[in-house]
Amino acid sequence: MLTSITPSLPAESQAQLESLLVTLAGVSTSFQIDLVDGIYATPASWPFQEAAPLAALQQLVAVWGNTYALELDAMIETPASLWPIMETNMVSRLIVHLGSFDEILPFVNHAQTFDYQLVLGVTNDVPLPIVQDFLQRHPLLGIQLMGIAVVGKQGQPFDERTLERVQALRASYPNLDLGVDGAVNFDTIKNLLNAGANRFAPGSVISKASNANLVYEQLTTIIR
Repeated sequence: MLTSITPSLPAESQAQLESLLVTLAGVSTSFQIDLVDGIYATPASWPFQEAAPLAALQQLVAVWGNTYALELDAMIETPASLWPIMETNMVSRLIVHLGSFDEILPFVNHAQTFDYQLVLGVTNDVPLPIVQDFLQRHPLLGIQLMGIAVVGKQGQPFDERTLERVQALRASYPNLDLGVDGAVNFDTIKNLLNAGANRFAPGSVISKASNANLVYEQLTTIIR
């Protein structure tokens, strides 16, 4: 099972986002852009302060899509609005969250048509049988569990329920692409790895570090 670390950021501005992208270029090969619209989750992140947010995002993706395997974490009310960006083949993964769509099948079909990975974002309040039902119907889905209680905000404490849920999903689905986003840091990443997670999306531990590259490399060393 491939393990990976993908830095993530719900940016306050384009300048903040691009500053971190510049810093990590050549060190990390992937990056998760956290999209928070201020409706599905709060507080709103860039690009939702822009007059044309999705156009601004598409321009940024066009610039950085050749440097990183970009991922979009769609903590937004209308994740299908991102389809035109996914159709450019400049983004490798789209994370959509339960409660932001009515039916998963159109997303599954779109991902298969345009050759990107579709990932289901799940909070710890969602019963595991619901997650398992999605996986039984659509076995190619990836799952990203939240390591925190509330989506959209960095710097929250680790939600201990995540470890048990990682263990349960890994036991049932040995080949599942299983990630954790939220409170992924030096205190939690080894336990998450041992529980069965193979993807990690650290946020503030990297974005707020005085040496983001060093922190990324240290986290990578722990999971290998």
